[in-house]
Amino acid sequence: MKYLLMAWVLGLTLLLAGCGGSGSSATIANPFKGTYSSDLTLDSGKTGRLSLSIADSGATSGTLVVSAARGGRDGDFTFTVGTINISGKANNDGTFTLSGTDANSGLFSVTGTATSSGGTVRITAGGQEYNGSMSMGTGSGSLAFSAVEGAGINSSAFPSTPYVLSSTVMGSTSAIILTSVTENKRVFGITLSSTTQPGDVVSLTGILNNKAYLYYEENEKGWDATGGTMEIVARSGNTWTVKVINAQFTARASTGSTGTFTVNGTVAK
Repeated sequence: MKYLLMAWVLGLTLLLAGCGGSGSSATIANPFKGTYSSDLTLDSGKTGRLSLSIADSGATSGTLVVSAARGGRDGDFTFTVGTINISGKANNDGTFTLSGTDANSGLFSVTGTATSSGGTVRITAGGQEYNGSMSMGTGSGSLAFSAVEGAGINSSAFPSTPYVLSSTVMGSTSAIILTSVTENKRVFGITLSSTTQPGDVVSLTGILNNKAYLYYEENEKGWDATGGTMEIVARSGNTWTVKVINAQFTARASTGSTGTFTVNGTVAK
């Protein structure tokens, strides 16, 4: 409703400006000004972390951070691992058309629609399409570390208002939890399958449990939850609350990490 009203006010403003005959023009801020993010699954299981910023003028810029699939080889994929710059324009109705250039696949497009709560996005590259939902990055939580042994991590608890990026596609949700919008050195990652329902208490023993997955990364080193449980307190679309109970993390050797630790707490999007 507020955007219908905004469109009516915008039309009236332009009409009055035209009747004045002064020759001056007014600049109307894009109603979808803000920052948006999405996590997408790209070719051969690669992940893409998309971050966009829409300015008053509608000029839009951002990055696509591409990470290799666990156990994959870079040469198997269309996208190049690393950060790709993206730019373009967002219209006052929220639709946007952007583009970027990848070292392997060349030019690709990023299109979608921004909304007051996030929106949708599509990446088209090499004839393939990758779809996801966008989040404006708000969340709440209380994740705390304990029993840290040989991990060499920053064991300070995450803030009660973390920056949460969440994307839900075909019922499956992938989310990352950061300490703030400007800090990305400490990251929790959560994946919920399409079959995970409110009330489920999922065992994290064995990371391929087909229900939920939890990991932690710091300064490019990673640890996976291989014990403990995750309770699905609430879940509806891209809105969810999970409780992490005695999640025991072990080092992901391929990243050069060592040691173990335990995490408890709650996080919501």
